[in-house]
Amino acid sequence: MNKRDDHDKDVETPQSTDVEQGRREFLKGGVAAAGAGLAAGAVPGLAVAAAAESDAKAAADGMTRLKNVIARPDLWFYPGEELDPDEMRITLMGTGWGNIIRHEQKGASIFVELGNGESFVFDVGPGSGINYNTMQVPASRMTKIFLTHLHTDHTSDLAWIYSFGPAGDRYTPLEVFGPTGTKPEFGTKANVEGIKTLTQWHRPSFEACLDVGDSYKLEVTELDYRKNPGIAYQKNGVTIKHFPALHIMDGAISYRMDWNGLSFVWTGDTQPNHFVVENAKGVDLLIHETAPTVERYSQATGLPVDAAKTVVANSHTPAKALGKILQLTNPSLGVTCHSPIDPQELQSYYNGVATHWDGKYQVGEDLMVFNISKKNITIRKGGIHGRPWQPNVEKPASNKPTRDVKELQTAMFKDKALKDY
Repeated sequence: MNKRDDHDKDVETPQSTDVEQGRREFLKGGVAAAGAGLAAGAVPGLAVAAAAESDAKAAADGMTRLKNVIARPDLWFYPGEELDPDEMRITLMGTGWGNIIRHEQKGASIFVELGNGESFVFDVGPGSGINYNTMQVPASRMTKIFLTHLHTDHTSDLAWIYSFGPAGDRYTPLEVFGPTGTKPEFGTKANVEGIKTLTQWHRPSFEACLDVGDSYKLEVTELDYRKNPGIAYQKNGVTIKHFPALHIMDGAISYRMDWNGLSFVWTGDTQPNHFVVENAKGVDLLIHETAPTVERYSQATGLPVDAAKTVVANSHTPAKALGKILQLTNPSLGVTCHSPIDPQELQSYYNGVATHWDGKYQVGEDLMVFNISKKNITIRKGGIHGRPWQPNVEKPASNKPTRDVKELQTAMFKDKALKDY
């Protein structure tokens, strides 16, 4: 079975020793802050003194301050939380599988933030943009997008990210990285170029409202899917390598990121293969797609068993095979992502993986957050909010629209706007 070596990290969950110790400390020494808020017109000094007196009284009663109960960074990730300069933070923005997407699982997408201030997006499946908004990620942090392959359950929200960039705070070109194909029309450049056709009505209408800057420029970098490995990105101490994946037809790839002695791999869709074994050894976080059993897939979808078997065999990785990959690569933590998660699937995943692997393993869910340091990996869920507004960090160069709206309207529609209201 699995043997850990000197790259081993502690994987912390809310049940870890440190967390429980912290919980005991604040339960023992905490106080309640009910009624201690500063009312309008109150004198700050008196309010603080009153709050302190209230806290002292609550402490004597053995009560716990409400803010200590709610603000639990050991349990929840809240948007806006600072990242340690030496840490890597990875959020699963979508874990869905093909057409199996729903409220709880958006299309596949992974968001990576580094302590040096950089951020990266890997795949942008349908609905994943909702989770980026929910987690308060500004458009200016979503400028570098890496695609594993060109199935639309990994790319469909790219058009939305591109076209609404200046409505958020992205005024720079959108950088897209993705594989070449066996023919030019099967490559990333040809497919992403189609976004310009899709948005040829959208773009001028926004240009007549905003200074869009360079947001509607697309910078596409095609990566030779045959290289093992190739370099996709290398700046500011960050190295992202790509290597071949096996997914029906040639032209799918996987990625490995290394920075500050920390690393993760995202396989995208793939059959179990030796490329992953070669490139993911000793990685901190190995995020791998996982298929349900053929029998369950057939039962749940109504596909004949033979058809379900063909889909899984040519496209995806069963849990038992994932266990073998984890045994051979020995990551600090293995994570299933891009899989239909239902109570009936869970036990089969754990049983399958356990056939070969007795190390750390996690079934990923939307908005699951992994903080990776050189000492440990902390697993949390995002504490989401229901307000609609996306934060904007960057500002446009001017308040003058890029285009004159008069250029876009014919005489038939001039002076037809209702104004007396």
